[in-house]
Amino acid sequence: MILADTSVWIDHLRGSPKAKILSTLLMEQQIISHTWVIAELALGHLGSQRKNFLKDLERLSALSEFPVSEIISFVERGKLFGSGLSLVDVQIFYSSLAENHQLWTHDKALKLLADSYGIGFSGQLD
Repeated sequence: MILADTSVWIDHLRGSPKAKILSTLLMEQQIISHTWVIAELALGHLGSQRKNFLKDLERLSALSEFPVSEIISFVERGKLFGSGLSLVDVQIFYSSLAENHQLWTHDKALKLLADSYGIGFSGQLD
């Protein structure tokens, strides 16, 4: 399964070619969600279909949330401070890693981290 982060959803909503296969992956039930991604999207401008879009996201299978103290410990162990990552980035990365899922992002710092741990998704079907 693949966790699509906020940047992928935003590109999808904007019709960007970078997120073109998201619809296919959704139909194939290959996409999972995370509460923090949904919350981040809820803070943005989602247009007239806002409520329906957020409800649809909540229907997807979701990864677990981990305590912030555990995330901070991971940041310290991995020396991730000063790397351009946000708390949301590390939370969704850690959740993906811990639950053995791929992470799809268009954020450079997060993609670098995901790729370095072998869980980055390229955005292309093999």
